[in-house]
Amino acid sequence: MADEAVINGPADEPVAPVPAPVLIHPDIDTVLGYCGFGTRANRIAISNDGFASFTDIAILEQKDIEVLAKSFGALTVAAGKIVFGFKRSQLMQAMIHWVQDFSRISRSPSLDLVPDKDTFITQIHESLQRAKMRDNVDSDKFSVAAEPGKLKGQKVWLIWERSFQNYLSTILGQSGVPLSYVIRASEAPDYSDEADGDFDALSILCAPLKGLVFKVDATKVHQLLHGFVQGEVAETWIKPKEKKKNGRIDFLALQDHYGGHGNKTIRIKEAESLRKTLLYKNERIMTFDKFLTAMQTMFTGFEENDEHLSAQQKVRLLFDKVQHTLLETTKASLLTAYQLYPDAKDDYYNFIANSLSAEVVNLPDYSAPTRQASGVDSGGGSSMGKGQGPVQGIRSENGTIYTGFYNAWQKLSAEDKQAVMSERDRLKITHQKSSRRSGNNRRASSVKKTSTLAKAKRKISSLQTQLKEAEKKVSFESSDAEDDAGNSFGGRSSKKKNKSA
Repeated sequence: MADEAVINGPADEPVAPVPAPVLIHPDIDTVLGYCGFGTRANRIAISNDGFASFTDIAILEQKDIEVLAKSFGALTVAAGKIVFGFKRSQLMQAMIHWVQDFSRISRSPSLDLVPDKDTFITQIHESLQRAKMRDNVDSDKFSVAAEPGKLKGQKVWLIWERSFQNYLSTILGQSGVPLSYVIRASEAPDYSDEADGDFDALSILCAPLKGLVFKVDATKVHQLLHGFVQGEVAETWIKPKEKKKNGRIDFLALQDHYGGHGNKTIRIKEAESLRKTLLYKNERIMTFDKFLTAMQTMFTGFEENDEHLSAQQKVRLLFDKVQHTLLETTKASLLTAYQLYPDAKDDYYNFIANSLSAEVVNLPDYSAPTRQASGVDSGGGSSMGKGQGPVQGIRSENGTIYTGFYNAWQKLSAEDKQAVMSERDRLKITHQKSSRRSGNNRRASSVKKTSTLAKAKRKISSLQTQLKEAEKKVSFESSDAEDDAGNSFGGRSSKKKNKSA
């Protein structure tokens, strides 16, 4: 018990009668003295009527202090009237949150690290401030924005796992600890980061994974998790655990499957493949943002195999794999600066990546993800491609290489053409002319045939006219010839002459 002279302040008026026997826990006596109750008799009365231990305080709410203050204030002086006042009531309410904070990190309340009154007042004020911040957190707003979406399979597991943990960190459990504590890696409390002073992070690492509060929180995590795997293949891995309604058990089952040795081997092979083949040459083949994402996927794959790349190795890989000709000057400047810091940390890799990202925005082939290309038409494709749009260069909006018809094929670079042809070969696509172009050909052919037919008709008409004129001439000449023949061989003229004779 603390020295009487230390904890006692000005004597409280009036002094409550001391009940017999006089019983008060030393720690309760001390904290009530720190809260401003200078008369020991009053501290004993408050303890006997309100709380005898820290265990009693842990189940109280702020309004209970108001009730306690009201009950003592309603007594007569002879019966032991005590006026708490605003300041002392506020300190006692803050003390409740201080006591409850111990249970949030799996510890029992103690004054071992409270050497004096000033330290105690500072600590309980911090606990009260944390409680107010928890009350002001709009969990629904943050959780909706952080939803990880459906778990589609092994390929998205690493990203989905982190997204789900972040999602749970936006939702407070029954004791005010973010629900992400339910699925933490270590079952035992981990106090290794306690010196950082981040109480919320410490509570996630140390909150108890047993008891009624945990059971309620684990059930909620189960319900949330079930919603993200329902209807997916992933649901089969938690189905056998469903009756337990324990989100921790469900999550560990998914982690054992998707994060197991077999799937780790797959991701390591993918990481090795990326180390060999990944390059950034221009925005049309691969955006710089997707390139950096692939780099991070590669690093994660190696880390899962306990092959941790140093900051220097990451930086060298980044310089090697960025091969855009228009970034060479920027790379040279960054490399010079990097060589001045041989013991670079991971943040220097981020600095270089961010610097290159800022420069990529100014490249001629850069196209902002939210901006529509100027060549986009009503058909959904750009001036380059059609039918799978919008198309940025040779890539569709989803990042895949467009393998359809290109209006401006000749304007593509040789590298882009080769990429398209390779993708068509991989997909076994036999490229045919589009229906639009075939229609043009048909129309051109039809016009040509119509023109030829018209010329033929005009020619036939001319020949027919000539034929008719020839027939008339022949008919006239034939008529004259018949008359001469009749005269010569006893015709009508000859008979006329004979009669005359």
